[in-house]
Amino acid sequence: MLHRREGARSGQVVLIVTAQFRSLYVGGDRRGLFLQSIRIFSAHGGQRGLFLQSVRISSVPGGHDFALGSRTNKGDTPMTLHLRQVALVAEKLQPVLDDLCAILGLEVCFVDEEVGVFGLENSLLPVGTNFIEVVAPVKAGTAAGRYLERRNGDGGYMVITQADGKDDQAAHRARATQLGIRVAWERAHDSGRFMQLHPADTGGAFFEIDFVNANDPTGDWPPAGGSEWKKHVRPEIISAITAVEIQADTPVILAERWAAIAATKLDRDAAGRIILRLNNAVIRFVADTDGRGEGLGGIDVKVEDRAALLAAAKERDRLVNEDQVMICGMRFNLVE
Repeated sequence: MLHRREGARSGQVVLIVTAQFRSLYVGGDRRGLFLQSIRIFSAHGGQRGLFLQSVRISSVPGGHDFALGSRTNKGDTPMTLHLRQVALVAEKLQPVLDDLCAILGLEVCFVDEEVGVFGLENSLLPVGTNFIEVVAPVKAGTAAGRYLERRNGDGGYMVITQADGKDDQAAHRARATQLGIRVAWERAHDSGRFMQLHPADTGGAFFEIDFVNANDPTGDWPPAGGSEWKKHVRPEIISAITAVEIQADTPVILAERWAAIAATKLDRDAAGRIILRLNNAVIRFVADTDGRGEGLGGIDVKVEDRAALLAAAKERDRLVNEDQVMICGMRFNLVE
């Protein structure tokens, strides 16, 4: 529930969150509504939020245009993140691996037995210097199993990024705490530290921000077993992941939340869609059009052999059109 606090300064709207903050809807007339700042408080009391410097909402044909800006870290120098891994969740692991290998020409590089502690099995497949991970529950009562139920089947699960170092990861963690976003799981290891933010707070998907001591976003990656993954790269059909796509009823609100965590300003692509730029890819925020609700719904992959990919997708009944195939409940958008 949201309440307006009386006595706010002119041009300022102060909202107090008395339930878990998930989304915020702001309406205005055709001239638009300008909010100088929004202050968010936790249900536990005390200031734990982020001041949004400006949110401008103006009416345009067919919807609303949002000009948005979030604070970055000290000195307004954006921290940067590198996309390293996209995790998918499936009811059964092997059929998805078969599709990824047959259609996209990928090869498994690593199986992480440690995910068994979460009641899962997994496999990782390199795409250029990035990875697609597939996880599947092997027992009842897992978070992955609940996610499968909520989204009615296989789909996207996690966006996993690499911070520029230990200090940057710590800064992202501090920002998440300031925003009232919980850490779902974190663990230090010999090569760095893992940190997963809670999807109920981030919205859309798990947002994982890791750091690796070597600090080489094209090299050592502990979730893939180190550096041996390089010999399993197969770039003949696809060669890179260029974007991930998160869908929501109100994508602009979800995008602002992720931008606040990442300390990065939002932008728009050539098609006018809201994007968050990472070092090597973008996170795109779009409206839910498939009825599956909020979640990670798509991946853009750079195609090297479109004809071979489309032929394999058609043979395995995964072809949507010449620019898209469907694997593990995910839209794989084929880009040049």
